[in-house]
Parts: sequence; C-alpha cells; structure tokens
Amino acid sequence: MQSAKEHNLYEIGKRCELYKESGLKSQEEIANALGISRTKVTRAMQASSIGRDLYKLFSDINELTVKDYAALNKIEKALTSREDRSELLSTVESSPDMDVKDIIDALLALTAAPKKTASAVNVMTLVEFDDKNRYARKKIKGRNVNYEFGRLSAAEQEHIDKVIQSALDELFGNK
Repeated sequence: MQSAKEHNLYEIGKRCELYKESGLKSQEEIANALGISRTKVTRAMQASSIGRDLYKLFSDINELTVKDYAALNKIEKALTSREDRSELLSTVESSPDMDVKDIIDALLALTAAPKKTASAVNVMTLVEFDDKNRYARKKIKGRNVNYEFGRLSAAEQEHIDKVIQSALDELFGNK
C-alpha cells in the first residue's frame, strides 16, 4: 500500500530543472535519470514554468490534468508580458468548492484578447428586378465601396463597364 501521494507535474518539473542545472542537457537523459518517459519530462518542464501565483488559485493542484496544465501554460505566456499581472490574478475568485475548470475558464477570459468588432456593412439595392436572382447593389464597409451585379446579360455588363470607365476617366484622367 502506498502511503505518500504521487508527485504532481509541477514538482516533477522542478526536479527536472535541478537535473538540467546539474549537467543533463537533453530531456531523454533527464527522463532516464528519473525513470519516467520523455513526454512526462516535457509536460513537467512546462508545468514548472508556470508561476506560483497561478497555482495558488487552486485548492489542490493534484486535481490538475494534462489539459489543465496546457491551458495554464497558455495563460502564463499571455500574462508574462502584462504589467498588471497581480491585479488581474487578484480579480479571480477562488474558493475550495470551486471547480478547476471554472478557475481556468475565468483565467482564460481574463487573458483573451478583446474581439474586434466588425464594422457594419451597409447594402443598398440600386435596381429592383422582376427576377429574384438578378440584382444590382452597392455595399459600403468602412471606406470600401463595392458594386455588385448578378445575372446581367453580356450587353448590360458591357454598357456598365463603359459607363464606369468613362466616369473614372472623367474623375481621375486617362493615364
């Protein structure tokens, strides 16, 4: 019967760092020295690179899964460049009854880049046709203007092309 808890990835990662500092350079050498797989060494090294302030949010870090460590690694990278790291982390409420997933979701929400709002597209119908598949419309999105035509005959397209070219020549000169 085992009386001690198995070490979590963070603790294994700290041990891996000690082996690396003592001269073992490759993860394969560290894995052989510790008697664990190279994959576990990789994951443990990632887990040890996560700041202690993130781990303090969890009541028991032994509940963290490999997927949780990957998410925390992503959060750590996002927080590394932030000057307001401690203020952000203090806004995350953690309590013993809180689920690991809830804490990670809150952290991900804090570090997520704000989504850019797409500028609205204004569509104006230029001509009403009897055929629902034919259209002539103008789309404005920001400073971009698009004219769209659908199901026009070759003669209609040619006439529109000539009128547009004439207008461009008049406005900007023939180059």
